[in-house]
Parts: sequence; C-alpha cells; structure tokens
Amino acid sequence: MAANGQEETTEDIITSAILVACEEGNLAALEELANVHRLNLNVANRLGETAMHVSSGAGYEQLVVYLQARGCPTEVEDRRGDTPLFWAARNGHAHLVRYFVSSKNPVNINRVNRNKETALHVATRYAQMESVLALLENGADIDIQDEHGETALHIASWHGYALLLSILCRFNPKMDLLNQDDETALHCAAARGHLECVQSLLETGAPVDAQDQTGQTALHLALRRSHIDIALLLITKGCSLDIQDENGDTPLHIASRLGLASAVQTLCHLGASVDVINAQSLTPLHLAAKEGHIEIVRCLCLAGANVHIKNKDGFTAEIIALAQENAQIGSLLSKMKSDQTRDLYIEQLCPLDSPLRRIKLKLDWNDWINHRCSFEKIFRQLADDWQQLSFESV
Repeated sequence: MAANGQEETTEDIITSAILVACEEGNLAALEELANVHRLNLNVANRLGETAMHVSSGAGYEQLVVYLQARGCPTEVEDRRGDTPLFWAARNGHAHLVRYFVSSKNPVNINRVNRNKETALHVATRYAQMESVLALLENGADIDIQDEHGETALHIASWHGYALLLSILCRFNPKMDLLNQDDETALHCAAARGHLECVQSLLETGAPVDAQDQTGQTALHLALRRSHIDIALLLITKGCSLDIQDENGDTPLHIASRLGLASAVQTLCHLGASVDVINAQSLTPLHLAAKEGHIEIVRCLCLAGANVHIKNKDGFTAEIIALAQENAQIGSLLSKMKSDQTRDLYIEQLCPLDSPLRRIKLKLDWNDWINHRCSFEKIFRQLADDWQQLSFESV
C-alpha cells in the first residue's frame, strides 16, 4: 500500500508540474519535461483538467499548438464536461476560440457539457464579447438551450449585458424560445429592470405578449417589480393591456395595488379595462382603495370604474377603504355612487376646450431656499387642491 501511495504521490507531483508550466506559459519547461524526462504531457488532475485545458484557459496559443503536436486531444472533457474550447471562451481568449474552430481538425463548436451548455452559453455568462463574436462568426448555434431551457439570449437578458445582447441580436436568434419557467428573453430583461436590453429585444421582434408559466407577460413582471420605465416602453410598443395572469390580475391590478400612478394613468388613457375581476373577486379599484392610493382611485373613477362592484365577501371599494381607515377615499367613493355626482365630478376633472386664465404666483425666495421646493411639487399640490375643492363643491 505504501508503494501504491508513493506512486500516486509521484504521479500527482508530475501532473502538477506539467499543469503549472502550462498555467505560466512556460514552453521551455514543458519541452524539458517531455524531451529530457520523457514524460507524457497528456495528464489530468482529479478534476479532469488537462494540460490542454489549462493552456487554453490561460490563453497560450503557442502551448496549445505544442501540446496538440505532442498528441494531446483538443476535445478532451474535464469533470464538468468542458473542453478546452470552453476554457478559452470563458476566459475571453478569442484568438484561441478561432484557432480551435478553424484549425485543420476543428472541434465541435456546438458541443455541450454536463449542464447542456455550449461554449457560447459559457462565454455569454462571463460577458466575454470577443469570444461570443468569434463563436457566432464561426457558426455557433445561438438557439441551443441548456438544461434550464436557456439560450445565450436569456443569459444576456437576465444579467443585463446590453452591448453583448445587441451583438447576439445581430445573428437572428429565435425570440420566442422559452426556458423551464416558460420565460422568453424579454421576460428576463423586463423582470430584472434592464431597459436597454428590453429595447434591443423589442427592436429584434421579441413577442411582447408572451406569457410565462404563471400567465404573466413582460408588462406584468415589469410592473410587479416597479420598473416603470420598462412598463411604459412595453405599453408604447403596443402590448395587450388586459391579459390576466394565473391570479386573474391584469397589469392595471398590479399597478393599482402598488401605487404606480403614472402607469395607471397611462393604462387608463389607452383604454385598459378598469373593471376586470381577478381570482380574488377584486377589481383595480378595490385594490387601490384598500392600499390607500387616492390618486389612483381618482384616476380609475375618471376612467369610468364601477364603484358598485362587490368582492366575494360582498364589500364594495368604499367599504374596503373604510375598513382600512382610508376615510378620504371612502368619502370620495361614497359620493361617486350617485350618477349625477359622478358625471359632474368627471366633467370637472376633464380638460377644458379653452385654456385657463393665467395666474400669478408670488413666491418668497427665502422660503423657496429653506424648504428646497420645486415647481413640480407646487403645481402638483395646486392640482390636488383644485381636485379636492372641485369634488367637495359637488
């Protein structure tokens, strides 16, 4: 047993010496080990990493050529199933990527590892743009899906690699491929808040209304995570406004619950259905009233929301608001139950045919500085006060 142990230790030392020489790019040391000590350079450590792997990962093309001439294979796999091509791609050595795929005996550029990843997946995950470009220019299949169903497009979208994604989009990827969660690349970019990626995907023809396994579109996901800029972009690109997810929620339900006023205003302005009932028998108005979002309640009323709809417990939005101690909302909804009051209120909120008279505002400069006010805040407060006074006069 001692002899075997000694033999294993000696073998490990030899392997380490070869791999260290490769890692350092020391060709002279490799030649000495091979020619003087008559050692076989085609060795691997306990992780299955060979001299060819290490040389490729370090970017030493001269060593790769030498090892290949000494009979070391270029398609050898380590324990993860990665070949030297994977190692070169992962570490951004585009010159070696090109060498492997265009040499006299080219390797399989679309070979997959244990996780069903190609070298393109790996290069994309590590944001190695030059490697990605080298692979694509030499015929890498951009649409291969890994064990999670993800393509390189999904990976770049998820991580927010905007420039890299723009390169991928130039090679005509399939935009409707789904990962194991039934998500397209657009879902991934929208959920993570990567605006530039969303723009690239939409320009390349990503299906804007695709639904994941929970029935959510990219718009649902963007709103649920409060990515307003992305939500508004998706809306302007013509996405459907009334798709319901597995909970029966439309984008308007989500925006109303979370208090996303600009999104609610845009959705209502573009004609989103305001009285859709979700799986919990709640409308957007119910949700806004419960959460205390009075501006959204006003907006929904202006858009024609039905204040008489009851949830499964028989409660209207007014009762829900009062139960949450949102008295101002409850009072507003109470007065909205009368059609005459409602029509007059909406008429007062709607734009006039003629412009309003100019008014002069006299602002104290010291007060302006001390309180760090802004015109936007002042005008918003004036608008709120006007709406409230108009309503109370009804």
